Amino acid sequence: MVADEVRSLASKTRQSTNEVTEMVTAIQSGTRNVVTLMESGKANADKSSAQVNEATAKLRSVTEAMYLISERVDRIAQAIEQQQHNFVQVTDRYEQMNASFESSQLRSAQASTVGHDVKKLGDKLMDMIKRFKVTYDNWSTQRRNKLRAEEEEAKRVAAANKARKASVDSRQKGKAKSTA
Repeated sequence: MVADEVRSLASKTRQSTNEVTEMVTAIQSGTRNVVTLMESGKANADKSSAQVNEATAKLRSVTEAMYLISERVDRIAQAIEQQQHNFVQVTDRYEQMNASFESSQLRSAQASTVGHDVKKLGDKLMDMIKRFKVTYDNWSTQRRNKLRAEEEEAKRVAAANKARKASVDSRQKGKAKSTA
């Protein structure tokens, strides 16, 4: 999950970088346009007074272009700030992943120690079991078979008693209906 967030943040950073590149290209283009417009306006002002109105219109375009440039510079500043924020988040995620990794290593080491201890205990238990001997091998099997036979007999008796009781109950109901 943390890796997905890191990828997402990296993707956002790439997108922000592409936007910044596009903005810088647009600013450069706008700046060239401004320079061209200013040179054209000066030449036109020298040529004739009739072209003064045209120059004023172009200066308005320059003003608008500068306003657009100013807005783009503001967007670039915001994009840079966002990239810095994203970088901090990526760094935080990396530190969290590193801490998680270290914690996992510690847990793994602890699990390994516990596993080793369990193996030792199992080996000791097996040694103890090997020392234990039963003198009469069939005693437990015979005892189980006898207990099973007794349980089956008790079930048969209970089923027979239940059947007799049901038969008696149905006869009594039959007599009660016939007298009514």
